Amino acid sequence: TKDSILYNKIKIAVNTTLTKKGFTFSKNGKSDFKVLIHVRKAQNEGSNKFHPWWLPCGTTLVDKIDDNSLVINVIDKWSSLTWRGLAPGYLTSYTKTKYLQKELDNVVSSILDGFPPN
Repeated sequence: TKDSILYNKIKIAVNTTLTKKGFTFSKNGKSDFKVLIHVRKAQNEGSNKFHPWWLPCGTTLVDKIDDNSLVINVIDKWSSLTWRGLAPGYLTSYTKTKYLQKELDNVVSSILDGFPPN
């Protein structure tokens, strides 16, 4: 990824939020779903693809997403998109990196409030 610090902080926030919701992280590759994180930085850069941290994945396209957005996709075991949450324009809202993890925890928790869908 272009910004490994940001990726790792997002990954921590997603893991923490999903654990609080009762999900268990799988290290052996056998899972019910995968989480893919995307950061749409600027229109002329295209979308950055962050790989799920426990399984390899194929090509994923993110389009028609506002610049500076954080996108969290949930992919089922058959590689179908089952849920998407996003925070449009979020990545321009933080000002100090020392507060970044707390802010990411809050925004990721807010994004994942709707997961799993009813």
